[in-house]
Amino acid sequence: MSGSRTNTVRLLCSSDGSVQRAFWSGPRAARRCRRPGCAPVRSMGDDGVMRLDHIAYAAGPEGLASCVERLGSHLGAGFRDGGLHPAFGTRNFVLALADGCYLEVVEALDHPAVDRAPFGRAVAQRSAEGGGWLAWVVAVDDIAPIEQRLGRTAAAGHRRRPDGVDLRWAQLGVNDSAADRQLPFFTQWHVA
Repeated sequence: MSGSRTNTVRLLCSSDGSVQRAFWSGPRAARRCRRPGCAPVRSMGDDGVMRLDHIAYAAGPEGLASCVERLGSHLGAGFRDGGLHPAFGTRNFVLALADGCYLEVVEALDHPAVDRAPFGRAVAQRSAEGGGWLAWVVAVDDIAPIEQRLGRTAAAGHRRRPDGVDLRWAQLGVNDSAADRQLPFFTQWHVA
C-alpha cells in the first residue's frame, strides 16, 4: 500500500493494561508524534500495513449494560449493540471511532463456548479481575505471513449483529495478548 494515507497508532501500556502513551504514525503523524521510530508499522514479512482495528474493554462486575452506560457517559457518546460471538460465548457493544476503528465493550456469557474459546476465556478472566482494558486488535489484509511467523493458524471468528448481518474474520494471538496486554492480537476481515 505504497503512498497509503493510513494513520497508525502504537500504544504503550502498563502491566495492568492501562494506556500510558500513544505514538502516532502516518500522514498526520507530524502533528502528533515527533519521536524516533514513529513510522508506519509494517506487517511481518510482507509489504502490507497493519492498522489499528479496535480496542477491546471487558465489562466488570457491573455487567455489560451498566459498563456501556458508564463509559458512554464519560465519553459523551452512545454505543450500539454489536451482537453475539457465538463461537466465543461473548457479546459486545461497539462505539465507532475515527478512521474505521472502534471501541468494543465485551462480556462473557453463561455459555459453554466461553471455556472452549481463547477469546471467551480471556474476557471471562479480565472480567473476573474487575474488568478493564482487554486487548488492542490490529487488522491486516493477509494474516498468512503472521501465521507463518508465529507457527500456528488463525481461528475463525464471527459476530451476528442484531440487524442480522454476520461479520466474519480470522484472528490470531488472543492467548498471547491475554498473557501480556501490551501485545495485540491480529485479525483479517472476510468481506462477502
